[in-house]
Amino acid sequence: MYIETSTGPFCQSCGMPLHRAADFGMGKDGRRVNDYCHFCFDGGTFTEPDMTRQQMIDHCVSFMTRQTFTPESEARTLMTSVIPTLKRWRQPSPGA
Repeated sequence: MYIETSTGPFCQSCGMPLHRAADFGMGKDGRRVNDYCHFCFDGGTFTEPDMTRQQMIDHCVSFMTRQTFTPESEARTLMTSVIPTLKRWRQPSPGA
């Protein structure tokens, strides 16, 4: 979730930078999933499949303020702009 200072790749659910092999999620077959981190995706499914985009924003804001001491308003501004652009949360185009 240090999107502003990292070059990626990033989890396409929470925005976490994926630097080490252990950071990546796993598919049902045990193979690495390149789009998601292990916190968001494991065993071929999302770890919290019913989480909404707003809940993810709130979760990431909470994490950032606790772990990186980022001010809440700054973390919320960042996550509100980033999370909707990630693969899991993109809205389909009208008529799609």
